[in-house]
Amino acid sequence: MKRLLILLTLFLFILLSGCSGADNILSDEPLPIPETLVVNADFPDHIPAKASVYKVSYKIMDSDSLLNYFQMNPDSFREKDAIGKRYEKENGVLYILDDTGALCGGFTYSDVSVHSNPILDAAGKTGAMATEEGSDTEAEALSLLQDIGLDQMKVDQVHTLTGTTLNEFVKTSGDEYVDEFADQNEIIYDPSAQYAVIGLSQMIDDIPFIAFPWGTGSNQTYTESNMILSEGRMVEARFVQMYEIGSKIKKDKVISPQAALNVFINDYNQSIHTETTTITNMTLNYVVTFDADGMYAQPAYVFSIGTELPQNTDESMVISALNGELILSTEAGI
Repeated sequence: MKRLLILLTLFLFILLSGCSGADNILSDEPLPIPETLVVNADFPDHIPAKASVYKVSYKIMDSDSLLNYFQMNPDSFREKDAIGKRYEKENGVLYILDDTGALCGGFTYSDVSVHSNPILDAAGKTGAMATEEGSDTEAEALSLLQDIGLDQMKVDQVHTLTGTTLNEFVKTSGDEYVDEFADQNEIIYDPSAQYAVIGLSQMIDDIPFIAFPWGTGSNQTYTESNMILSEGRMVEARFVQMYEIGSKIKKDKVISPQAALNVFINDYNQSIHTETTTITNMTLNYVVTFDADGMYAQPAYVFSIGTELPQNTDESMVISALNGELILSTEAGI
């Protein structure tokens, strides 16, 4: 009996020691940073005290609202292709996306002759002027989105450019369509017009969905939300992998950015590293994962990391903001 009690005591000691270690990792007390790890990123701001996990599905847009807004005839519908339902008018193409094509959840629209959508990249490369947050353009953009059935959106950036600037960018962007355009010397955007290039995010509980590819192969999941306005109308739009928010699965406390970094460091220390790894960015986003019962949006800390040797690589590590568990890229998308 005495020996049994000793064994039980030892077992409980080991068990409690393990729990204590996990608590330390999820605490706000910083862990030592390994010599081969460089943290070159700020912690995200405005961390909520609690957040929820939601059941989600791809957003199916209302066709009538989109056709009315873009002044397109329902009879212009052509048979559904690999992307979605395609409607056309002179110099205009509208795709309404469902959950079965190469692109899911939302719509794309363009009323110019080139449909390569290089627009968001243009904002940072052409001397565009950023519009202040809370501007009339921002309010106009959100109002237009509500009119067509896209809510829960936040404007991240607005850049004003002339048609001349956009045309110059399109000619030099290196796209296959652009090469053809450059040879023909066509004018895509009106040189005398002003254009507002707008980047947006879909939000849940004031947390944006991840906006860059995460996942493996065809399972990559992220939202694309951007549009171009001119004289109060959309001339280009790309809203892809937008989500319909369903039932709330659970709500829990959000761990701190420091606790998430501790989880990263603990995982990093499990392997021997001879190369230098740099954390270049850290954000709090909703990411979409799936199981046999469907798709779920959950809050997570997303670490963007780069490795110098043996070859330069860029990747991401995603850590649950509710329990500190690693979320594998193989769980992403469908």
